[in-house]
Amino acid sequence: MAATEDSWSHTIVPRLIAAGADLDLVYRVDVKTSEAIETALSLPRDLAAFEQTVKQVGAALIILDPLLSRLDTSLDSHKDADVRRALEPLVAVAERTGASIAGLIHVNKSSSDDPLTTLMASRAFAAVARSVLFVMADPENEGTRMLGVVKNNLGRVDLPTLSFTVTSAMVKETLEGPVWTGRLEWTGNSDRSIREALQATTELEKCDPTAVHEAADWLEDFLTSKGGSAPSSEVKKEAKKEQHSATALQRARKKLGQRIKCISAGFPRRTSWMLRSGASEPSRSGGESETAETTGTTETPEATGRQSRQSSQSCQSHQTPQTPAPTDPPSAVEDWDNGYF
Repeated sequence: MAATEDSWSHTIVPRLIAAGADLDLVYRVDVKTSEAIETALSLPRDLAAFEQTVKQVGAALIILDPLLSRLDTSLDSHKDADVRRALEPLVAVAERTGASIAGLIHVNKSSSDDPLTTLMASRAFAAVARSVLFVMADPENEGTRMLGVVKNNLGRVDLPTLSFTVTSAMVKETLEGPVWTGRLEWTGNSDRSIREALQATTELEKCDPTAVHEAADWLEDFLTSKGGSAPSSEVKKEAKKEQHSATALQRARKKLGQRIKCISAGFPRRTSWMLRSGASEPSRSGGESETAETTGTTETPEATGRQSRQSSQSCQSHQTPQTPAPTDPPSAVEDWDNGYF
């Protein structure tokens, strides 16, 4: 894993623990120049040493996060030819080593309903990739995310769109306190494709303000008449009867802001809308949660533990082993000295 945006100790390692990862099988890529200056992995400059390292550790999956930052600074990420100079040799590395490569890339501010058009920089990023997964916020369910296949040169593209939420997870008790992070929880299939969801998002942005205001008034009145909360499916059904469009209703919920919150429970998830004022908050049973995202920032003592050394010039890792304090409770990974962190 070559990651530069997030902190390894505060963000990446806690998330790996929350996901149940075997940290002995995770290798962190750090780079040093011949002058012993720490820098980031750069393609295609470091490709030869990178391939050697992939073979040495027997990597099955290579994660480049973010992919744009892995391109050499001399290359223009908006020019197809420059992007291909970096990525096509990387494809050859995958062929020779048998490893899969996943690159993370952000989207631009385009209002297009074509997922590939919304990717940042050159279209070559999507063109070189054999498969593209697209993640976006569900425009109808706050706190819910959608994951869909928008390109697949090697298989089907009519696969279902999956839904998930990010919930809080306590991954470690330390002398400084508990370590909290986010854990992904799948909530079932969505009944819409990514393209349809992007279209809905565009419609939300263009919705008539008067229609939104009227829908907001109706929504408050309806939830109040239902004792403060109602299933989202019932809200949408009744709104349609009153000639409020789905787009106006979603904008109305956003307009009301903190006054409306979503509660989800079960598998697949069932979502309810609740009016915060004048309504008693229902107690949450097992598996029920408010759809919100939480990411911890407490550092785990183990997170800055042992890293693997590499003899190659461009992919040489620094090593800073640490031993957990003896008073710490046992962790899911007991022998960090055999790991790469």
